[in-house]
Amino acid sequence: MNKSTTACFSGYRPEKFPFPLNMDSPKFETLQDNIETAIKNAAQNGYTTFLCGMAAGFNLVCADIFYDVRESEVEFEHLKLAAIIPFQGHKVPEDWRTLYTRTVSRADHVEILFPAYQSGCYLRRNDWMIEHSSRLICYWDGQEGGTAYTVRMAEKAGIMINNISKSQV
Repeated sequence: MNKSTTACFSGYRPEKFPFPLNMDSPKFETLQDNIETAIKNAAQNGYTTFLCGMAAGFNLVCADIFYDVRESEVEFEHLKLAAIIPFQGHKVPEDWRTLYTRTVSRADHVEILFPAYQSGCYLRRNDWMIEHSSRLICYWDGQEGGTAYTVRMAEKAGIMINNISKSQV
């Protein structure tokens, strides 16, 4: 993995989003469009690898859109996605399991960071992604938590931040 051409995703789990993550929500459709634009923009600026932290919500939505972009346009077929799994046996809520399993099975690389759950492993996953990236594509509207932590780490590391929440209507 080349840090200078690697971007990572970070954002809220479904329960923290200010709108539902389903097709009945016009704001979700706008979010999807903004994610697609961010991925294409990164790729057009030389980014070839994207890291997904595999959390339900924003991370898995980004992975799903990533695959749509890669498979629908020939100029993006060279892009790679790495599934960064915080620990062996990591699970997501039942309504996200199909997307999680599909993302792992289609990933170009799978990195499992810890052999089992341990305190702080989600933050260590976020650290790992920031250490291996030079761009962060995120959804952060100011709420505290793992995404806020990741944005602060990206700022500290001098990484380019593409905050999609600023694009929402």
